[in-house]
Amino acid sequence: MCKVSVERACRLGNFSRGGWYRKSRARDQSGLRMRIRDIAMSRPRFGYERIHVLLRREGWHVNLESTGCIAWKVFKCACGYAERSV
Repeated sequence: MCKVSVERACRLGNFSRGGWYRKSRARDQSGLRMRIRDIAMSRPRFGYERIHVLLRREGWHVNLESTGCIAWKVFKCACGYAERSV
């Protein structure tokens, strides 16, 4: 295995060295994802907006766009959508 410097690897990958060392500030959303999946499976006719309303009533602090994004990923996996090849 050959050793490549961080500077060279970043130049080849076309991203900054700061991005190499930067840590993600994203919070773990596995609990929210599981709850969205549970609601979607128990109420298959609910869309992401109604799921969002139920989550807010249960006390989850999440915005509508995040709910839609997570719900789409859950629906995609549950319905068996295949990844598109470009």
